Amino acid sequence: MKKLLLLFASSTLVLTAFSQVNPLAYNQNKNDNSFIVENHSFGLKTGWMRTLGFGFSGFYEFSLADRWTLYNEIYLSSDTYFPFRKDFDKLPLTPGINIEPRWYFNIQKRSNKDKWTANNASNFLSFRLNYHHRNGVMTPFHEDKVLYSGNSYEFNALLMFGMRRNLTKHIFFEGSVGLGIQYIKEEGVSFPMQENIYPSAQLDLRFGINWAK
Repeated sequence: MKKLLLLFASSTLVLTAFSQVNPLAYNQNKNDNSFIVENHSFGLKTGWMRTLGFGFSGFYEFSLADRWTLYNEIYLSSDTYFPFRKDFDKLPLTPGINIEPRWYFNIQKRSNKDKWTANNASNFLSFRLNYHHRNGVMTPFHEDKVLYSGNSYEFNALLMFGMRRNLTKHIFFEGSVGLGIQYIKEEGVSFPMQENIYPSAQLDLRFGINWAK
């Protein structure tokens, strides 16, 4: 975990150093295009996601209307229960999927002010549908404090607010926060199947590399 934190901090400094470029040199002229947002874009991200996990992802985003896109993402993230683990250097990476209609509500306003809007660099609202599978369910609040093995199937539906800003022509920073509901189905070798619904919150703070057309 210390190595991951050091890598993340180093990457932040490097990306900030390379961010001193002229944004208008890369801004796109959307006047002859029915889509204000990018028609198609894809790339990679890394950073903090799902509030407590550090992860990596690949994404593909395509336009639905002048300010609307459908964002699709497959990721691997560290277990969000890591505060209850003793071995911080062997955190499992668990898979998940995000499907997210996005509304970039101020992209035209930023473009009119000659701000850097390439790669959909603006603020957005979205409805995130998230599926996350965890192999190795942990029960940190069990009375004997034993972590049991099993599987967890987690579904989240959240309203998100986020922002994306370019650092270079292809490198960007994106942060988002959202609230919603979470449905969890857990089954393990040491406890019966259980299903629960909880309030849900997610926070993402990530850097990415993007290609658009």
